Amino acid sequence: MDRIILEKTPPIARLTFNRPEVFNATDLPFVKELQATGKTLAKEKDIRVVLVTGAGRGFCSGIDLKALSRNEIKPSWFRQWEDTVRTFETLYDKAVICGIHGACIGGGLQFTLACDMRIATEDAFFSLTAVRHSIIPGLGTFRLPHALGLNHGKLLALVATRINARQALEWGVVDKVVKAEELDAALNEAAEMFLQNAPTAFRETKKLLVQCFDLPYTRFLAAYLKGQKTCLTSPDHALSSEAYLEERPPDFSQVPQQRTPRLAGHKLAVVRKRKAPRSRARHLRRVSQP
Repeated sequence: MDRIILEKTPPIARLTFNRPEVFNATDLPFVKELQATGKTLAKEKDIRVVLVTGAGRGFCSGIDLKALSRNEIKPSWFRQWEDTVRTFETLYDKAVICGIHGACIGGGLQFTLACDMRIATEDAFFSLTAVRHSIIPGLGTFRLPHALGLNHGKLLALVATRINARQALEWGVVDKVVKAEELDAALNEAAEMFLQNAPTAFRETKKLLVQCFDLPYTRFLAAYLKGQKTCLTSPDHALSSEAYLEERPPDFSQVPQQRTPRLAGHKLAVVRKRKAPRSRARHLRRVSQP
């Protein structure tokens, strides 16, 4: 049985974690399938929104503890998992929205923190229990302080505190809480909200937000100015300008998607001060000196 199910109805794709018998716990085949799915989505230019849910009674219970205790999960697995999460985090031209119900533990919570929006049902609960199993809670240690602040991050990562959906909303772990029967409608509504925006501006803005904690101001400014130039010369900017002048909403559904550069290997321009040109008279004096 496939551990990851991907259904595509452009411009929306639906991704389902599909190990319901173990609350969608992540083992090696799970991560391999998820990573391959992420790479497939990165190439799908007609997909602009990815909705992620879990089959069965929970979203994702994190690392497969049985596989871990049997020594089936090696150190290399943890790097592969983080690379997989990063693949989804850097789907710059797509909004990745998680629909969370039941258990969202460990790697499940870490995955959601790399996504753009999190909608939870009232029965959802959240926890990072890695320290109880003698492992580090992955790059949750990196994303939690950025998303929630250091104090809340410590309560989740060091104490393995379990919080319910309402508390998760108060802490900023999720963006919205709905009744279980309203989850699909809430996901579709969120998808439509993202689809109203210009594709190029969305891509360039998301790229900056993903990098905002990593770059010094000068490099970030250079990246922003480069992205702004890309937006101003894009087909969707011309379309939105025309729509504004004609006093109608723009329709971005037919705008051709441009190639999305990946973060890895993507060099950012650095602003450097140019030296003032030396005067000709001063130059001649220096040359004529013995």
